[in-house]
Amino acid sequence: MTSGIQLLLISVVILPVLPDRGFGPFEALNPYKLWWAVVLLALLSFLGFVLMRWFGARRGLTLTALLGGLVSSTATTATLARWAKEAPQWRPLAAGGATLACAAMFGRMAVLVAVAAPALGTATVGTLGAMAVTGAAFGAYLTTREQARDLPDLSTQNPLKLTAAVQFALFLAAVLLAGRFLADRFGDAGLLVTAAISGLVDVDAITLSVGRMVGDGVVGASVASLAVFLAAAVNQVTKLGLLWVLDSRSLALKVLPAYALMALVGVGAALVLR
Repeated sequence: MTSGIQLLLISVVILPVLPDRGFGPFEALNPYKLWWAVVLLALLSFLGFVLMRWFGARRGLTLTALLGGLVSSTATTATLARWAKEAPQWRPLAAGGATLACAAMFGRMAVLVAVAAPALGTATVGTLGAMAVTGAAFGAYLTTREQARDLPDLSTQNPLKLTAAVQFALFLAAVLLAGRFLADRFGDAGLLVTAAISGLVDVDAITLSVGRMVGDGVVGASVASLAVFLAAAVNQVTKLGLLWVLDSRSLALKVLPAYALMALVGVGAALVLR
């Protein structure tokens, strides 16, 4: 009930009254588009949150990891690492779950590009989709090799807290400003640096930011797509670090082949589709 009310508040009440034009340096800040991105991400998170409550985590780690990946693949990966730390016999399942969560992240990115950043092109959507399918297949293979019972519930907080929505809007605005400044000062290299830094904590903001830049003619679609994949690659490395630190090197190494395969499929799909 609380999540639904908050979703209505940020979408039906706040969004329509925001001005739809650029403000600030380089006119990079469009309040309407910034908040529309927040609403879209909140809706995706709300869907995953409701389905998780509906089916329950005990239906299986596979479903939990996929739905958790819709809310936050990084948070889900950290949770799986803690489970593996508490019960080392769950490591194969945790590795499969971490792979599925990452696949859900790529699927979410594909939806974001298709809906909110179409300027990046259908090739980017197809590449992200191919990576998502590959990760889902690999993760399903890992999770079906082992069976486990009495898995603890995956505790995910309400993804629609207004403070979190405002924080994302501020982060997205900062990425937009930084990207515009670095692109204007250093060209394409500045945007890639911004993407790498952004990928440490979030991939959605840089995805939406570079999509806006392509639409405004600031950067080319090929460089923007490279920035998106760079952010995703940095985010994957961050997840591997989480698995290593929160559990062990063994779990990180179990996930590494799946991440590497997704990256290889992504490169191949990008070459074919372009």
